[in-house]
Amino acid sequence: MRFATSIAVLGFFLTTAAPTFAEEDPGFRDLSVEQVKAYHAGSQKQSSLKLTASVNRRDMTYARGETLKLRVQTNEDAYVTVFNVGPTGKITQLFPNSFQKDNLVKANSETEIPSPNGKAEIKISGDLGGEVIKIFASDKPLKLVPETMLSSGEVFVAVKSDVGEFVRNLEVTTAAPTTSGQKISIVNMAVKTVASR
Repeated sequence: MRFATSIAVLGFFLTTAAPTFAEEDPGFRDLSVEQVKAYHAGSQKQSSLKLTASVNRRDMTYARGETLKLRVQTNEDAYVTVFNVGPTGKITQLFPNSFQKDNLVKANSETEIPSPNGKAEIKISGDLGGEVIKIFASDKPLKLVPETMLSSGEVFVAVKSDVGEFVRNLEVTTAAPTTSGQKISIVNMAVKTVASR
């Protein structure tokens, strides 16, 4: 996916509750081995913190030039972080971002990514195939990747690591709350990108 700075009209939103099963996502068979590892990274935990996520295409398939919109909602106040792992292994932090710096999502309040203020969009371009979207929610701030792995961009933050290092960071970070009692919820989505409809 390529990230630009304008916004599109919203369409239908499909809701997915955590955990999502990869085999049900339309883009799953288009994922590389590395993307499948990223999809499954992060310890799934059951707690009272519930996270739902949705995208603006019912079939979760996007053609080049179309705009992807994501909505997230939690049943408790939670800190949310969203990553995208593209078909070439490029990792981008979609939320928080330049226009949505505060990642505290209020309970039962839907948050749209990117924000509907018209300043940013997630537009499909470049390499096509499967895209992995990973959404994390926690009742306490959770640093999933070290600051040294993040590089600022215009709107979204690039993660300066390969998928293997990214997966290791997610595994270590999400395993740590087991002893601290921290609540964590993860939603994984696989979307498909195609040249045209």
